[in-house]
Amino acid sequence: MDKYKPIKRLGEGAYGIVIKCVNQKTQEVVAIKKMKGAYSDWEQCINSNEVVALRKLNNSPYLIKIKEMIHNKKDAEVNIVFEYCERNLYQEIQEHARNNVTIPEKFIKVVMYQAVASLAYMHKNGFMHRDIKPENFLINKKASNDAAAQQPFQSIENVQLKLADFGLAKPFASSPKHTEYVSTRWYRAPELVLRSPKYTQSVDVFALGCVMAEMYLGRPIFPGNSETDQLTRIVSILGTPSEAQWPEGYKLAAQKELKIPNMKPIQLLQHFSQ
Repeated sequence: MDKYKPIKRLGEGAYGIVIKCVNQKTQEVVAIKKMKGAYSDWEQCINSNEVVALRKLNNSPYLIKIKEMIHNKKDAEVNIVFEYCERNLYQEIQEHARNNVTIPEKFIKVVMYQAVASLAYMHKNGFMHRDIKPENFLINKKASNDAAAQQPFQSIENVQLKLADFGLAKPFASSPKHTEYVSTRWYRAPELVLRSPKYTQSVDVFALGCVMAEMYLGRPIFPGNSETDQLTRIVSILGTPSEAQWPEGYKLAAQKELKIPNMKPIQLLQHFSQ
């Protein structure tokens, strides 16, 4: 780690602390993730969820890339060096909300194209992300010259999106059952809200729909404060499926002694105009 000089702490997640650093020899700016937990040997390092996923998913411009891994045996710690991105989508949404400015639809379309491409690549290669949210989409300027580099992010021609944080990523064919408690509540598909152990990569698609809605609204579309409230907020907009349409959901709800509210869907345009 001696060759990297820390600049500032960027954030902290369930699996690590991320620090902006500079390579003192090349002056390249990178993001280094100091993994939480003890890693006594190299095999343990390379078999972590994040590393396994990114080593296999290494051929897409829409996924963050590992530059190198540094294993400190003495302290049993692992540092993963990633390419650096300037900000994340959550910061972009928050900045517009603070300024009471809507995000341009052209920007949303460009972002969504790249976000969909990132998931399509993951799913085609047998992985689901399981933690899709605005914070995990990083934004960079892709500029071929100095003038382009000075353009704001709203200039859609120079926006590049990178999906990051693969700590919960998993091959979806590895097991008929998966960890029940995954994803961030506001972006959980209904089956995850009800803690179903049987779900597919479609949970990523639902979460991405929530991200798109958030860009239009400037706020989360389903900001539930509990599992019950989360499910109520979802059906209050999308409507309640019948038991014939979703037998597994009604079975899970009954096991938890939850009643799924019977509500009709509303027009999304109506909701977005509120």
